[in-house]
Amino acid sequence: MMRLVGAIGIAALAVLNAVILVAAIRNLDWKGIVLMLFLAVLLAYFARTLWRGWRIERNVEQGRLVEGWEGEPLTIFFACVMAKTVEGRIYIAGTVASELMALSIWFMPAAVAIPPNRSHPLALLFALWPIIAFVLYIRICGPAYKTSPLSVLLTLAVVSMPFYQAYFR
Repeated sequence: MMRLVGAIGIAALAVLNAVILVAAIRNLDWKGIVLMLFLAVLLAYFARTLWRGWRIERNVEQGRLVEGWEGEPLTIFFACVMAKTVEGRIYIAGTVASELMALSIWFMPAAVAIPPNRSHPLALLFALWPIIAFVLYIRICGPAYKTSPLSVLLTLAVVSMPFYQAYFR
């Protein structure tokens, strides 16, 4: 079921990416073109990972279905690993803040001090950043998922990147 949700999400993001890429090409917006091409590469990587996971899941030699990182369901990973580590809580809080900022920028950019000419690219950045941040969270914290000062600082840097782009660049 989780793989189906992942496939639907990747397909929806691919359609959105294609629409925005076409608009960026028409407007000759080089930053938008580069960003959408980067997102296309990320979506291809996610689709490949999902496909490899499906193949591993169906591997008869293992004798069991593989559902998560260590054979546990993915919901256990979120509940027992992400929700119980400092880095996971930082990621979850950053994701919520990023999505709320995306909605705020989209509907009322003046309320969050974003100029109207930068509102659409920044709303897109805030909306899609949690996907990239999750991949980076897995890279920074995995496979041990033990809290360390460096991993906490790196996770903070990752989740705060869109805020830096919006307010300090």
